[in-house]
Amino acid sequence: MTVTDRDGFYRTALGILARDGREGLRISTLCKELGVTTGSFHHWFAGWPGFVDYLLDRWEQEETLRLREIALGQATAQERINSLRRFALSFPHDAEAAIRSWAHLDPVVAAVQHRVDAAREDAIFAALTEAVPDPDLRRTRASLALAVLIGYQQRHDVPEAPDLEVLLDELLRLQGLLDPGAGS
Repeated sequence: MTVTDRDGFYRTALGILARDGREGLRISTLCKELGVTTGSFHHWFAGWPGFVDYLLDRWEQEETLRLREIALGQATAQERINSLRRFALSFPHDAEAAIRSWAHLDPVVAAVQHRVDAAREDAIFAALTEAVPDPDLRRTRASLALAVLIGYQQRHDVPEAPDLEVLLDELLRLQGLLDPGAGS
């Protein structure tokens, strides 16, 4: 594969993170998988710190933009909840688990991770406005939903761990918010 822009590096980096974790993400690994020289990497990025800044910024922007589209694009609370459920099921969970692990070691990564989590929790909070009028209870439920997602990302590779779809559906059922037509 020949890379003509930063997107190839970004997508490949997410794949490496998913497969090998942060420790596997290196300039040489990226270039080898893309079939390009390190000169190509340095053409697009001002070294490793520049690449990490781009990777994290791009990931944050994509996740935040997708959340805004969901929040603004649905007319009812149930449609927003169903869309957020589908959105959560579409995450690159292996890559996100690696980013979460990386965040424990790097304060820059941690700051981005915290902003993405805050945006996700705020989107859930907003989606629940009609269904859960009490703001304190709504914040608790939004936080619980995010905790389920984060917990899944930390345990998804455990063979006996339930599938995220099962976890989300049970969470929604317990809250009286499960739409029987929402399943995939």
